[in-house]
Amino acid sequence: MTEPLLRIRKLQKRYGQAIALDRIHLDVQAGEFLCFLGPSGCGKTTLLRAIAGLDPQSAGSIHQGEAEISALPAEKRGFGIVFQSYALFPNLTVLDNVAYGLVGKLPRAEREARARELLATVGLEGFERKYPAQCSGGQQQRVALARALAPKPGLLLLDEPLSALDARVRVHLRSQIKALQAQLGVTTIMVTHDQEEALTMADRIVVMNRGEIEQVGTPYEIYEQPRTRFVADFVGAMNFLPARLRNASLLEVAGTLIELPQPASLLPGLPITAGIRPERVRLAASGLPATLLAREFLGSQLRLLARLADGSELQLLLPVEAAAGLPEVGGALALDFNPDYLRLFPAEPLSESATA
Repeated sequence: MTEPLLRIRKLQKRYGQAIALDRIHLDVQAGEFLCFLGPSGCGKTTLLRAIAGLDPQSAGSIHQGEAEISALPAEKRGFGIVFQSYALFPNLTVLDNVAYGLVGKLPRAEREARARELLATVGLEGFERKYPAQCSGGQQQRVALARALAPKPGLLLLDEPLSALDARVRVHLRSQIKALQAQLGVTTIMVTHDQEEALTMADRIVVMNRGEIEQVGTPYEIYEQPRTRFVADFVGAMNFLPARLRNASLLEVAGTLIELPQPASLLPGLPITAGIRPERVRLAASGLPATLLAREFLGSQLRLLARLADGSELQLLLPVEAAAGLPEVGGALALDFNPDYLRLFPAEPLSESATA
C-alpha cells in the first residue's frame, strides 16, 4: 500500500478531566473520500478540528507525509475547510468570496480567473456578481466549497456541510460533491451524523463512539460486516435477538437451531445476541414460528413487525407484492434467513450513544 497522506497516532483530546478523543489511530489515503460518522458528542468534529489545527490535540501526533504537523498553526497546514454555516462574507460578491483565499498569492487577474473556473466547476457560472444573500442555501454551500478549493488544498475538510439544507437539496448536492471530489482528486474528510450521506459518498467510513473509533471500513463492510453491536445498530436498521451457541457451529434462536456457515468465535453455552437486517428476513413455508404484530405500507416496500416464540420482536422489509400472501394481524408466520447474514455479538446492553 502507498504511504498515507495523513497519519494520526495515539491522538488524545482532553477538556479538563473530560476525554473527548482517546487513542485515535488512523491513516488517510491520498485521493480518498473519508467520512467521520457517529452520534452527537462522539468526537467526530473534535477530530476534524484537531486535524485542521483549529483545536490542537492534547497528546499524540499528526503527520502529513513525512512532516509532523501536530503543532503547526491552522493557516500553515494548507487545508481547505467548509463549515456547517459556510461563513461567507456578506459584503463580498460570490466571485470575491471564492477568490479571497488567493489574495496575496496571485495577481488579481489570475485570482479572478481561478475563481471563475471553480464557479463554473460547481455549476455557478453567471453568479459572479451576486452576493451571498441573493443565493439559495445550496448555492451558498457550493460557493463555500469553491472558496475552499481555490488555493488547491492538500486536504479538504467538510464539517457537516449539508445539515442546514432541506432533504431534496441534500440528496442532490451530495452527488455533486462526490462527483467534484472524484473529478479533482482532492483528498476529503467529511463529518456527518447522517448514515445515508456516509454510505453514498464515502470511500471509507470511520464510525466513532464516545471519543473512540469503533470501526473503519468501506460502506459495504460497515453495513454488512459490523464488528460491534454499536456499529450494527447505528448504521442502518438491525434486529437483535437473544441467542445461545450450542457449539461453535450451532446457534439456538427462539427455540430453533440454526447451523452457522463458519464456526463462531464466541464461547458456546453463554448468552449472545444475534443481529439480522430487516431486509434479510423472509417469509418461508417453515422456519422460525412468529406472530404478525403490525404492517406498514412504505410505497415500494412493506415493513412488518413480528413476535417470535420467545417474545422477542423483529422487523421485516418485503416487496410490496408480498402483501397478497400475508395473514391478518395476529396471524401466524414462518420466518427464515440466510445464516451468512447473521452477526453475533456478546450479550450486553446497547450503549446509550447508539440511540442518541
